[in-house]
Amino acid sequence: MVFSELFESALAKKSKSSSLPISKGDDRAKAQKPEKNSVKERQPRPESRKRNSDDRNHDKKHSNSKRQRSHSKKPLSAEAIELTKQLQDCSRRKRLDEALHLYRSQKNDFIRDGHHACILVDCCARCGNVEEAEKVIDALGDDCNVETNTALMKAYAHSGRILQAMQLFRKMIKLAKEKPNVRTLNTLLRGCLWTASVSVSVSGKNDELCGGVVSSEEAWELFSKNVGAEHVDVSSYEYSAVILCQALRTEDALERMKQLQSAYNIVIKGKACISGGDQASLESLAVVNIALARAYALLGDFDSMWTACQRVFSACKLSRSLLEEEMNVTELESPVSKRQLKKQQAVGGKRAWKKVSDEGASQRKSSNNTYRNHRLTEMENEAKELVRLRKQKDKGDLLEQVRCGLLKRLFYFGGGGTTDLLKASQASSASVASDFSSPLWYSFGLAEVMQSTTQNRLSSDTKPIVSGSGKNTASAVGSQGTLVLNQVFDNPNLPIDVEIGAGFGDWIVRQTSVRQDRNHIAVELRADRVAQIFAKGMLGLNMSSSKRLCVVGSDAGSFLAFRLPQERSISTFFANHPEPPTQTFGENQSELGAIVDGGSEPAHMLNSATMISMAKCLKTNGRIVIVTDNRWYARLLSMTALRALLVLGKEGVRLKSESSIALSKGGFRKVETFSSGTEMVELLEGQPNEQIGHIPYDPTSEGGASYFDRLWRSGGGSHAERKSRFVLVLRRIR
Repeated sequence: MVFSELFESALAKKSKSSSLPISKGDDRAKAQKPEKNSVKERQPRPESRKRNSDDRNHDKKHSNSKRQRSHSKKPLSAEAIELTKQLQDCSRRKRLDEALHLYRSQKNDFIRDGHHACILVDCCARCGNVEEAEKVIDALGDDCNVETNTALMKAYAHSGRILQAMQLFRKMIKLAKEKPNVRTLNTLLRGCLWTASVSVSVSGKNDELCGGVVSSEEAWELFSKNVGAEHVDVSSYEYSAVILCQALRTEDALERMKQLQSAYNIVIKGKACISGGDQASLESLAVVNIALARAYALLGDFDSMWTACQRVFSACKLSRSLLEEEMNVTELESPVSKRQLKKQQAVGGKRAWKKVSDEGASQRKSSNNTYRNHRLTEMENEAKELVRLRKQKDKGDLLEQVRCGLLKRLFYFGGGGTTDLLKASQASSASVASDFSSPLWYSFGLAEVMQSTTQNRLSSDTKPIVSGSGKNTASAVGSQGTLVLNQVFDNPNLPIDVEIGAGFGDWIVRQTSVRQDRNHIAVELRADRVAQIFAKGMLGLNMSSSKRLCVVGSDAGSFLAFRLPQERSISTFFANHPEPPTQTFGENQSELGAIVDGGSEPAHMLNSATMISMAKCLKTNGRIVIVTDNRWYARLLSMTALRALLVLGKEGVRLKSESSIALSKGGFRKVETFSSGTEMVELLEGQPNEQIGHIPYDPTSEGGASYFDRLWRSGGGSHAERKSRFVLVLRRIR
């Protein structure tokens, strides 16, 4: 569908209000909600049926009841238990080849069951191998249960294959038994959160619009009608409401939030007087309201934005108070009762195991408490920024800035939930390239933005990037779906910096604001983060600065291979605190050494193929700058870079590791050297600064340069005590 058709259909729709209701009894949003987007209204629950968010495990328990009954009839053998442990260990370490070998070994022919198949499918999902997961499911036939199908759903969601996920969900809905449970629904909703709505070719049928808000609303409707709305949990409400907010569908998001309030006995009186609920449901309420505030800001509705921010403050305050109470109770109570201890001793009788188990549980509880507090603080800080924005932005100017940004500098080529390098084929890349309008229109709010203006014709500055046919791209995107960089930016002569895995966008937006002599591209896999980066760019930058920031939704591999084909086009690639693979890889030095020799690599974004692709896109003297706080991962990256140097040298591309001597003025020191033949990589340590392209910041000031800096300051993360970072700098010589 092309922009002209989408725009005409939007104009035909009834104009609707998006103001935030002030009191509990205000049903204006409900009354004006379009019929086609509505979810069947659930009757208010009696007080006896009001839920605590801990009930989200209800369906999980029921989904396992069948297997538990079978166990009571026939206890599992020691061999079956051992196979379970081995497969779970392979899944945790992302060792798919080992898991497949174990599962298919002849010695396990009479041992493996559906539970083992479920673990293997989950391992396939964690490793991004959907094809192997499908083979396991096909072999099970009618014996496939809801847990195994949910594991396959996870594989589809993480790889961004929402069409297959929706087809599986529809199939499960029709089953007499093994219908989807709340875990299945939430897995699918997470996949919708991570992707945007695109038109996908279906064999023998018309193209189907799937992913993002389109699929999430269909899934919600199907689950509510066929399984029951009473089975959804607090995460279900949060995911679906946030997806609606990303699409700027504020009325529908408000309706979903009302259902959340009803389900968990949360009452909002006046503007922001909140009572009821528990820690988890109040935290979800804050998440939805900050997403609403962000949406209102982009639409220029500053009054509703202010009210939503006040509700964020109230919900965060209550949630934090309950979180502290939970922690105090946990510290006062004995971690394991005598009855539990006796049961554990009957099972194993190993006091050492119990001590380790208790200490691990306590550590996880403390870590979770730190993360929850940090999440609440992040929302409060964003709400404060939005409140300040109310006095700085003009509604008309902001709407024009957002509209221009959506049409000219936001591109969605695909997404998913894993940061691993996706194996994208040329064919799949071309199929996504044919539909640029749907993601912008449905998932990123262009439809709502267009309805917020009285102009029926677009100015020349906001000319759509796709032509009237919807199949051939205009000047900003080439005919093969590649970015034409001198058309993306108003001043194409400026150097271009790219951040791979831009996360929530704090770092790249700050760079864009300060470094006005450069253009910037943020590349992020997850669509929900793409939406946040775009919002921060529009709300945190003025019109002039926002024109130097381009936001791209894509995995790193296909972006470098298919969207930046021009060699020598980029000045600097940045990767800030990339997510490491499971740390059991490389526990033996031989595994790290094998990488240099062309051996297997763990699944992560910055593998050797990614580094090689980045090097080929660099201009002469261009750099790759990688920053991490994890020494183990820094060593893995150094060995990976060494392999890239060796491969590139054979192809005539000279990439060299920057030495501590060259970067000594920035205070960097060498901590380790990796070499093979004539090639060498130096791992450095120091505080990121201007010498490696990072703008300086005061670490004692409020905020921090990025999400991770703020997390460290809160005491979170396994490396929070570190005062410096590990740095890897590679420069292209020729």
